[in-house]
Amino acid sequence: MSIALEREKAIVDLLDQVREIERREGVSRASLEHMKDKLIALSRAGHLFPETHFPAPGPSEEATLYSLSVDPDQRFALYIYRPAPGKETAPHNHTTWAIVVGIDGEEPTRVYERVSEDRAAGRATLRQTAAFTIGAHTGATYMPNDVHSIHIAGERPIMHLHLYGRSLLDLPERVNFDLANGTFARAVGKPEVLAPVST
Repeated sequence: MSIALEREKAIVDLLDQVREIERREGVSRASLEHMKDKLIALSRAGHLFPETHFPAPGPSEEATLYSLSVDPDQRFALYIYRPAPGKETAPHNHTTWAIVVGIDGEEPTRVYERVSEDRAAGRATLRQTAAFTIGAHTGATYMPNDVHSIHIAGERPIMHLHLYGRSLLDLPERVNFDLANGTFARAVGKPEVLAPVST
């Protein structure tokens, strides 16, 4: 069996388990932890994610994002994310649940809570509540309105699994927060999503 076919089978098995967890337990911090355990198990099969199938971003790119699976109704979206050193995001939510698990490299992460918010004025004050690093075979879970940012360091692009309750191309209410100005706004644009080089 080719690596691509072995990977496809492993992903089908994973997502069947994830769908069943959500069906049985709903969406909660506890159920996301159960899903995370399944994703960590997949991350340990590193041979399924060779560099040749998921090339790192080029010199002029901040990151590459590869789609592994998305349901026809845009649910249960699984990606390989390859941000380069220096890639940072503004604090943001996802408006859907999310799980991040490392395959290779480290993803330093900061988590925030809203101290105050004026939706009509587009203003919000955040306070950082935690900081941690997602490394190989470790992960983090996020409820739809959790706010976090990432800050990639190191010397080479990392490779992590990102699993969302809904496709990244279908999150129109997602917002980015500006810490310095105490404001927030809907995220503009959609990420470019690539297919693995070998399928």
